[in-house]
Amino acid sequence: MSMTTILLRFLLPLCAWPPSVCAARQQMTNANSFFSALLGDQPRPSPAPAPEPLQIIGAGLPRTGTMSLRTALDQLGYRTYHMLSVLEDGGAHAMKWADVGTGRIPPEDVFQFLADAGYNATLDYPSSEYFEDSMRLYPNAKVILTVRDNPRLWADSWTVIMEATSIIWDRPVSLTYPNPIGFIAPIKVIPMREMRCSFGVRSLGLEECEMNHAHESKPDGWLEDVYKRHYEYVTSKVPPERILIFNVKQGWEPLCKFLGVPVPDTPFPRVNDSSVLQNVRRAWLVIVYGWIPLLLTTVWILWRLLRRCVFPKVKNGKEKVA
Repeated sequence: MSMTTILLRFLLPLCAWPPSVCAARQQMTNANSFFSALLGDQPRPSPAPAPEPLQIIGAGLPRTGTMSLRTALDQLGYRTYHMLSVLEDGGAHAMKWADVGTGRIPPEDVFQFLADAGYNATLDYPSSEYFEDSMRLYPNAKVILTVRDNPRLWADSWTVIMEATSIIWDRPVSLTYPNPIGFIAPIKVIPMREMRCSFGVRSLGLEECEMNHAHESKPDGWLEDVYKRHYEYVTSKVPPERILIFNVKQGWEPLCKFLGVPVPDTPFPRVNDSSVLQNVRRAWLVIVYGWIPLLLTTVWILWRLLRRCVFPKVKNGKEKVA
């Protein structure tokens, strides 16, 4: 049994009451899956080889319905790469993207890496940061720019995911915050941080790591401006005949028309992971403040068992004879 499973099995039930603190059992299961992927407890997926090179390039920001679109594209037969794929992989993908972000390897290397793994569609960060490189490498691929109803909705959603993830990756260990991530999965911490810090550097000219704590350090309206600038930048770089500006609320019709595929007879998938991210944050805080008492309790129990089973009992200063 993995360390992650042990921690979650003991600590996540503490969140079960009241409902306002943690959501239902299914969402706790989703949080468990998140942490298992995060810490490398899940086996790496083995995608089947893609029939063709990259066909779809996602240029939309994270938190613009990319999870719903990923599910939809998979239903249409594509093999879709997403930020979740980075977490599911176990570390190799994060290191590749970190190398690209820091200039140690060119973007061509990582996109060939994805092609060799069988992906023919990309969405979300980190691949969306390099949409121009994808367009150059795959001139026949179509571009999808996912959008929200308005910039404010996106800014609020971005704040949710940053609050859920920055406490895991970025807050240092201290007496008041005994974050165990550096001890549990040290090989992942640096690549994940380097990868996240590259967001917006290439496409928007931001400083390294500027987006990671924007919800804490930037003035009101800054995130909304980032959203607008990104939209303007992408639409200025992609020819109109090659791009679909897509809100997942539009459903199958515009997406299938753009891709030239039949419309499925099933409802368009709606994946709302905001509540799961909130629970991830709460569950992680439980782990942060609960792992030391749990460890001490475990050591105490083991010591008691050791004394009982190994050391002779002593009564009135003499060994007790059976």
